[in-house]
Formats: sequence, C-alpha cells, structure tokens
Amino acid sequence: MRIRQHVAILIAAVGLTGAGGWTLPGPTYAPRAVLPVALPPLGDFGMQTRDALPPSQTVRRIQELLQGLGAYHGEVHGRLDDETTEAIRAYQRRAGLEDNGRPTEELITHIEFTSKAIELGQRLDTVRTEQMRAAEQALLAQPETRRLIAGRPAEETADITRDASACFAAPTQACLLKEASDSAKGIFDVRFRDWALGEIVTGLARNGLADEAFDTAGRITDPRLIVVALRDISVARAELGQIDQAIAVASVIPEAPARVKALVAIAVAQSRAGVSPNRTLTEIEQLARAQPADRAGSLLLTEASSALARIGRADATVPLLAVAQELAERSPDRDNELAVVAAAIAATGRGDVARALTATLPDSGRRPVYTALATMEAGTGDVAAARAEADSISEPRYRVATLIDVALTVGGRDGPAPARGLLLNAAEEARKLEERPTFARSNSLRAVAVGLAQFGWSADARATAAEVSDVRLRAEALWAVAASFAGNQDLVAAEQIRQQALADTASISSALDRTWVLCGAATAASRAGDTVGMRSAFARALEEARGIADAWARSQAMTRVSTALGVMH
Repeated sequence: MRIRQHVAILIAAVGLTGAGGWTLPGPTYAPRAVLPVALPPLGDFGMQTRDALPPSQTVRRIQELLQGLGAYHGEVHGRLDDETTEAIRAYQRRAGLEDNGRPTEELITHIEFTSKAIELGQRLDTVRTEQMRAAEQALLAQPETRRLIAGRPAEETADITRDASACFAAPTQACLLKEASDSAKGIFDVRFRDWALGEIVTGLARNGLADEAFDTAGRITDPRLIVVALRDISVARAELGQIDQAIAVASVIPEAPARVKALVAIAVAQSRAGVSPNRTLTEIEQLARAQPADRAGSLLLTEASSALARIGRADATVPLLAVAQELAERSPDRDNELAVVAAAIAATGRGDVARALTATLPDSGRRPVYTALATMEAGTGDVAAARAEADSISEPRYRVATLIDVALTVGGRDGPAPARGLLLNAAEEARKLEERPTFARSNSLRAVAVGLAQFGWSADARATAAEVSDVRLRAEALWAVAASFAGNQDLVAAEQIRQQALADTASISSALDRTWVLCGAATAASRAGDTVGMRSAFARALEEARGIADAWARSQAMTRVSTALGVMH
C-alpha cells in the first residue's frame, strides 16, 4: 500500500494522462532555486557563436532526457542550439517553471523525476490492465457471474428531471440507495462511478435487497471491482444470518483473497448460529495453501483467526494459525508476515507463544505484536502488564494508540473507573506528538475524548475535545461528548456542546465531509441513547446530502445517509 501511495504522488506530480502521453500542470513540484551554468549571454551572439561553444555534458543529458519524453526531436550533441533551447522552454512552461531556456543540474533533476514518475505510472497501467483482464476472464468462466460482464450497460445517463422529494420527506434506506444509484449515473469518470456503485452494492446487500445488489454489480465496468462487489454481497448475507445464500455467492467468487473474506464472515455467522464452521475453515486453509509464496497466504488465515477470536472461538484458531506460521516461514516477506501471525496468536490469548515467535523478529517488526499483547493483557485485567507492553512500542503515535486500546479494553471489562486514568495518561502522551503533517496529535486526542465520553466522563471528554485543533476531528469528538452529557441527563450541557459541534461541522468546507461527520454523529448518538442528538444530526445530514449537486459526492452522501439510518433503526 505504501508503494501505491508513493507512486500515486509521483503520478499526480507530473499529471500523467496515460500510456503514450504526458502533461505537466503547474506548479506541482518545487525544486531548489534554478542556478544557471556558466554560459555567456546568448541574446546577441547568433548561431555561429553558439555552435562554437564546446559540447556540455549538462546540455547532452537534458537533450537525452527530453528526447525520452518525446519533447525534443533533434540530435543529442551537447550544444545549446535554438531547438534545444525551445525544447527546454516548452518543458519549463508545462512544468510551471520559469521558461528561461537555461540548462542546469536542477533542471536535470526535475526532468529525471518526471521521467521516473511516468515510467512508474506506465508500469502501473500495465499491471492494472493485466489484473482487469484476469478478473474478467475469471468472471466469464462461470455461468453465474458471466452475466455481470455480458450485461453491462454501454452508457448511463442521469435523469436530471427525477423528483426525490418524497424520499427526503419520508426517508428509507431503500429510497436513499435508489437516489444514490440514480446519482451515480451522472458520474463522468468511470473509476469514480465504479467506486460509488461498489458502495451502493454493499448497502443494498445489507438491506436484504439481493437482486438489486446483483443488478448494480452488473453496472460496474472494472471486473476487479465486480469481484469485490460479490465479496460484499456474500459478507452482507452472512451478517444477516442468510448462511446458505452467503455460501452460494462465495462459491462463485473467482479470486482467493475476496473469497476468503466472504468465507470468514460465513464462519463467524455459522459459529454464532451454533453450526460447525469446520468445513468453511478447511476451505479457507486450502485456499491459503494454494496461494503462491509471494501472495501472503498466511494473512488470509490470520484474518480468519482474528474474526473467530473476536467472537470467543479462540479454539478454532489454533490449527489455522499453525498453518499461517508455516506459510509465513516460507514467504519472501517472512518477518512482516510472522509479525502479523504473532499478533493474531496474541489476540487468541496465547501470549507466551506470541512472545517466543516475536523474539525471532527484528525490532522494527515487533510493534503490531506489542499492541496485540497489550490488548490481550488488558483483557485479562493485568493493567500493569498491558502498560509494560505498550511502553515497549518506540513510535510515539502507535504507543498512544495502544494505550487507548488498552483503556477501552479495561473499561469494557472492569468499568469506567480504571479506564479514566489510562485515557488521561494517553492524552498526556498525545499532547507530545507533533501536530503535522500526520494530524496524529489531533486524531489521538479525538480518540481519547470519544473514549472518555463513552464511559461517561463527560467533563474530561469536553476538555480533551477542546484541545483538538483539526476542525473535523474536533467536531466528531464534540458530537460524542454531547451524547455523553445527554446520557448523564445533563441536557443543558448536551445542547451547548451540540451547538459547538454544529458550528465546527458547518466550518468544514466539503458538503460530503459535513454529511459524513453528521451521519457519524447520528449513529453515535443513537448508540448512546441520545434521541434528540440523533434526530438533529440526521436531519442535518439529510439536508446536506440533498443540497449536493456533484454526482459523485451526492451518490456517496446518499449511501452514507442510508447506512446511518440503518444503524439508527
């Protein structure tokens, strides 16, 4: 994932338009000050003087690089002739640089950066094309999924005359998802439309609207996202207790990672229903073993183990994690995979086994294991051991996050009193974090405030929320604090904080972001039993979503509002 993010930054920096073409918006890259090489002024010299200059390695390199970009079509001779100067100026204009035509080492660095970004982007395009082709072939190979490819509409057009007023007057999840689906037809960029449709598929499936979910999946153009949509349909059906239907959908998912996610949800549903998940777990193991060594089959098994551990089926995880460790030992990415396996073992309560495995890892790979061990110790009530594990984490922001997890675990086990001290200690650690560029400080303080609010320490939560500098994160914290005061029957304070939360929410520039925050506020208030706050936040979220004109943002907003409504009900 980090590699993808870095490549995306590189591509954005050069404005990649696709294979065979490039463009440079300006200015997206800030090089050091451009210092000219020691060349005499050219304005009054003419071509004879120019040709008399000795070849320059700097000019030659620039000619080679620009030629590679298709921006220079002359001879690579190292002389700064008119054609070379104009090619440099053209590049500088497209890059948002001063178009002085001067060849410099700094310019070489800039062009090399551009060339590498374009090369990486083209490689990604190739990989993406290959992945899409493979996914399409896999879907076409099965009669049950072939129609999702064959029946895709060639083009969709939004009905701008549609009237959604009845839905906004009496909103239901179904009608909000219908509005999201209609809005998606107006998304011009197919990638964003596929993204929106994938989330609509999940919403429809969770509402038990299986036929509508399959029909919407058939509107997705990227075969890879169709596979994801099938996974989400299977998971949703499992979560609804429709185990047989979930199994039927999972059986036609052509890619192992997506199928395993569906099978994990099925195993959890079977365990909750008192049905043995052994057959499902065997299939998960078989899929993991069949993965190539570089595809991290061990991680498929740790995902299944973690899900089973969360519902109290640690016994079922032992054989899965044994196979996961075996696969991780043979992996090219051994240390990272073993760290994940050790963390999963810790989550099942086998701390000694996890520590023994951790001892074989380099210090840089132990952080997720320490986090898991700390949470495990907190779950047993051994707060001192949990703190010791958290203190073993060297990175401050991860140490703070682990302290918060420990506090929430202890509070869930032993009640609010012991959680308060741990959360306040986490806040002290969070205040030491740098504010930018990660916003780690604001995010950590927000999490502390929400935790304090959750356990009823409303005054502490309010004071901590006030320290959050990021406006969106502060709004999220304040909504949780308002719900806490309402739960403590301090309705005056609850309303005051709601108004603060509304003011912060209103200052968020994006209507979609405002909708997102308000939907989160409505669901948090619902869980806290704050009916007034829930209705207030939801009504405003609905109004924000209704006023969005952009098709993609409107589709996203409607899907989010539908999800919030489902939680509230």
